[in-house]
Amino acid sequence: MAYGKALIAITKKYRKPSSALSLDSTFLKIQSDFDAIFWTDSIPSSQISYCHTDSSGQVDIILLEDVTGNSYSYGKTCLHTGSDGIVLGSDDKPAYNTAVTLTNSGGTSEKYLCTADISSGSYIGISLTGHYSGYSKVNSTRTLTRTTKAGSSDFFINGDGWYAGVGSDTIPVSSEVQIYLTSSDTWLSGEDGLNAVLSGGYDLTLYYDKTPSSGGQIRIITAG
Repeated sequence: MAYGKALIAITKKYRKPSSALSLDSTFLKIQSDFDAIFWTDSIPSSQISYCHTDSSGQVDIILLEDVTGNSYSYGKTCLHTGSDGIVLGSDDKPAYNTAVTLTNSGGTSEKYLCTADISSGSYIGISLTGHYSGYSKVNSTRTLTRTTKAGSSDFFINGDGWYAGVGSDTIPVSSEVQIYLTSSDTWLSGEDGLNAVLSGGYDLTLYYDKTPSSGGQIRIITAG
């Protein structure tokens, strides 16, 4: 699973690379004319997860919160508590830690240490941070908004992507959308899964991460 962070190093000297990766891992051609780049004077504190200063007190590293939502993994949660969670400590003094697993088309994940407020059976996105005693830990969660029932007629293709009409809004469908068939407890994903479920005459419930004006996408669809 990808981490939901982006790392920016701020230095006084620049070296021109020949290519770079965007946050969604797309190769971009570097703009060599720095005067032609639009610069911002500030970053909202809500978008900063961590910063580091050098010996002179100048900020040299900023860790940003994910802004696209593509660095989260989406699916259905299952909470594990007590002895069913992650047991650390020693044999004579065990420490029971709450854990969560995420199920989607990739299967059920390993158990992750979890201190976030997550309910079992929720459809959400999660991002992970580094390991603790060999276990990954949930770093942040992405709450999804649930729509009323939708049907195949609400979906359409525009250009290279799928969209769905939700009320008065039009929301793009993620290319990695996770689709859960509740009657058979089966997960599908992506365009192939979407085509399969749209031709099946199901009642659909859509889960999206943000408003369309903020770049939101439909991340999960349940079909029943």
